[in-house]
Amino acid sequence: MKIARNTINLLTGFSMIAVLAQPGVVQAQTLADVDACYNDMVANPATSGVSGVAVAISVNGNTVLRKGYGVTSIGGSQPVQPTTRFALASTNKMMTATAVLKLRDSGAISTTSSVSSQYPGFAIEGPVTWRNALTPARLISHQGGIQDNVDIYDDPTPSELNAYWTDPDTSNKSPLIVTPGTFYNYSNSNFSLAGALVENKSGQVYSTYMQNSVFGPLGMTRVTANANAVIQDGDFAVGNFQGTPVPPISYSAVLRPAGGFWGSVDDLFKQAKFLASGNTALLSTSSFNELTTPQASTKEALDYQKYANGIFIESFTTDGTNYYDNVLARQHEGNVQGYSSSIYTLPAYGFAMAALANGDVVDFFPCRAIAVKATVGNQLPAPSSFPSLQPEATVLSNYVGYYKENQSEPFIGPMQISLSGGQLSISLPLLDSLGLPYGRTLVPFEKDGFGLSLLGSSYSLVGFRTTGSDITYLRARPFVGQRVTSMPSAPAMTQDQKTAQINRIKQELSNIRALPSPLTSANIFTKPH
Repeated sequence: MKIARNTINLLTGFSMIAVLAQPGVVQAQTLADVDACYNDMVANPATSGVSGVAVAISVNGNTVLRKGYGVTSIGGSQPVQPTTRFALASTNKMMTATAVLKLRDSGAISTTSSVSSQYPGFAIEGPVTWRNALTPARLISHQGGIQDNVDIYDDPTPSELNAYWTDPDTSNKSPLIVTPGTFYNYSNSNFSLAGALVENKSGQVYSTYMQNSVFGPLGMTRVTANANAVIQDGDFAVGNFQGTPVPPISYSAVLRPAGGFWGSVDDLFKQAKFLASGNTALLSTSSFNELTTPQASTKEALDYQKYANGIFIESFTTDGTNYYDNVLARQHEGNVQGYSSSIYTLPAYGFAMAALANGDVVDFFPCRAIAVKATVGNQLPAPSSFPSLQPEATVLSNYVGYYKENQSEPFIGPMQISLSGGQLSISLPLLDSLGLPYGRTLVPFEKDGFGLSLLGSSYSLVGFRTTGSDITYLRARPFVGQRVTSMPSAPAMTQDQKTAQINRIKQELSNIRALPSPLTSANIFTKPH
């Protein structure tokens, strides 16, 4: 059935009268609230930074909404359609993980053997024991321990992916910063390397393999890595990054496996439905179960949020006011300069949703919460209170001490944590020498999670123990600090080196979502970060 643009598509079989009495059937009269929410999102793009959104929702396999809202560019007049291409960003991580498991099923990849043992020429900075512990399984569950510093604007030539990871000069690439498997730490580099392995073991260029063997079986026909094809097609959204238009580009070949494709909400919707219930045309049932099985806690919402393989697994859902415990959600959002993406599913309730927007770090939560409530809200369990995330006072002393980074080129440098008056504070001598602003006080937002203010924004700093009660590691997305017995010296730098380090820090932090403000339990569970 052809679905008309800019109309809510209520497929046949839903009775306006009987719908409330039938669990699992869409409460059709409240879909107007979903519609209104997205219309509001694009109503004032000069303020919101979003001129266009595309959304699709299904319940029990039945599409209940498939629509474009607004226009493809701020100040433009071309309406967004369900076929309009946007940047898919990090929602592609799940598909790279799928490719790894698919090749594992065919015998081409071992997910438990080291990458070094099956990828000829692979080179990375780090001790031999760390390199031997780096497996594909750890890459796709964000336990690879590789620093996240892939540049989205590097060379898009496909051969660059393999060239990057086989370059014997390891100073030019992301290093290992902790023993693989120690803990979850989100890093695009993990999936970049996983994609390089897919390319090597499949014998095809990464994007070609994905088109033929991953996107193809799901019918994701408008997915492409080629920005020229996007522009020539004409049906695309122009991104908006801090008020600056961002037209489609072909992203770095090195970044591509982590999030460098273009596609429509029709494509992403097919991926969301695959995430909700699997599809044996793409992946065996056993491997799909592995894909969606939690591998590590993110430690950013107690143990309520875990990471599987390219996908977040949460044991809750919320509408911002009510908190529903023991409701399994599988989801991932994405953000690349000027564009945002989201897939969200509640498998037990047959709910699947995809959304794309041409704004930077778009908050999809408010409209998604309405959509959940409008469709399967009457099936959710009774709400409960948001869990308390605040650390116990006795925990704070576990952090006191000195920490250092292990790679040859530091990111943030040595760290000293002190405790006074019931508050933890941090000293960063390298940032002091660079003249970069940071917050001395660590703001707690869960038992072992704190907000660290860097350059005016707050980022997650999480502590991990290995033995005993004292913290062994401090983890943030771009760096890991390991406890040492005395304060290391900040590295001496020339002025040119200082300038390069300042630019590096600013660039990396610009690619990371800051924590929501204020750091309340409700915000941690509902706001993107």
